[in-house]
Amino acid sequence: TVRGGDSMEMFINSGPVIKTKWVRILHCEGDASSNRLDFSEADIRKMATKASQVQICTRGNPSDCVVSKADSFPIQMLRQGRAVSHNGASSCNSQCVQGVWTSTGGNRLSHLWNTCGHGDKLGYWACNNENGIHLSVTDGETCGWTVRGGDSMEMFINSGPVIKTKWVRILHCEGDASSNRLDFSEADIRKMATKASQVQICTRGNPS
Repeated sequence: TVRGGDSMEMFINSGPVIKTKWVRILHCEGDASSNRLDFSEADIRKMATKASQVQICTRGNPSDCVVSKADSFPIQMLRQGRAVSHNGASSCNSQCVQGVWTSTGGNRLSHLWNTCGHGDKLGYWACNNENGIHLSVTDGETCGWTVRGGDSMEMFINSGPVIKTKWVRILHCEGDASSNRLDFSEADIRKMATKASQVQICTRGNPS
């Protein structure tokens, strides 16, 4: 209002930010956990036909995950209702893992290799790898980054991009007495505005 005294900010948009949307399909909270599937196996197979990647994480920690590369065998196996650890009846050794998976934090790729078994059931089975993921959909079975279990884990599939507007602050004030209100020079703001299409004015720190 004309009475002033508020803290305010002005922004211009600076293009979209595209992020992957992930949908959880499986979770476990220790070996004793039950009801691990978020959807029926039939629905998961159907959802997987529209997805291209699988993500396995420590529960609630998106910075501690492994993510399959787009359209690689893990998502193909999920479409068949099979484990994402194996390429059909074939195991996936450490060299195979390097070509199929990436890690968002730490060295989680060493938890993925397997050299035996087959993947007939949903989940992940790092067969012959004691320090590998054993993630079962069956109540009361192993849930962990290693064969010892006891972890809380989640499995996701991607479900299309989420597009959000990126905002760049150009002006701010913290009450009437504030100074140095511009974040950029007026010349730079005019130049930036040629590539923008919107202006946003907010109470400072409150995008809602």
